[in-house]
Amino acid sequence: MALTNTPAPVANRIEAKAREIYEANRAKVAGRPAWEALNRNDPWDMGMIKHAYRLAATDLLASIPNSAPSTGTAA
Repeated sequence: MALTNTPAPVANRIEAKAREIYEANRAKVAGRPAWEALNRNDPWDMGMIKHAYRLAATDLLASIPNSAPSTGTAA
């Protein structure tokens, strides 16, 4: 799954983290295919991929110092 408008090093980190998250959770659910075997044309599998990407991006963003969302108010 390509991340549009995302620099390659960041996209690679998100991809690796998404795979890690998916595989960790796959171990808890019998019968789920490996990350490489997910069908990008299947709505259920794409939902799993998108969910893993969202969690990965959120996790990586949280690991950056001072990356908290702005409240829009001046300090």
